[in-house]
Amino acid sequence: MKIRMHVILAGCLLAAGTMVVSAQAAVSDLSPLPVQQQWVAVGDIAIAGERYTKLLPADERSTMRVLPAPVAEQGVFAGDRLLLAGSGQGPSKVSGAIVIRLEVGVNAAQLAQDSQLELVFSHGDMVLLKALDGQDLLPVIETLEHDDRVRQVQLELVGNLNRPQ
Repeated sequence: MKIRMHVILAGCLLAAGTMVVSAQAAVSDLSPLPVQQQWVAVGDIAIAGERYTKLLPADERSTMRVLPAPVAEQGVFAGDRLLLAGSGQGPSKVSGAIVIRLEVGVNAAQLAQDSQLELVFSHGDMVLLKALDGQDLLPVIETLEHDDRVRQVQLELVGNLNRPQ
């Protein structure tokens, strides 16, 4: 009886092994499933010395009849998606807000008016400015970086660090 059980068990194991091998062969013959991309890269851009790739939603890109112009000509606007080069964190959204550290004694309201930006918040030497709708942020950032009243400029990018995978 014991020998018969071992023979039956060995036969079952052999049959199971054969099924696994044939299943693996069948799976390897399958073509890979198409991956639906959420974002399509449309060009590279540099902001404050960092390299970013500008992204468009895949469905918007597929409906475009003409390829977009180089990103440097398109600019960066509130709502755009950017991917930091070499980052595995996913795309970040441009909020349109600009965080600025001012030199001592600079009037934040005057800087906002001169830059054609909206003053959102000011405390000490820290200022939060917001771009107007449709305003290209690249020339604004470049102008602020070269302004003697400004010590530091940072374009706000909203990432997905706390978003579940």
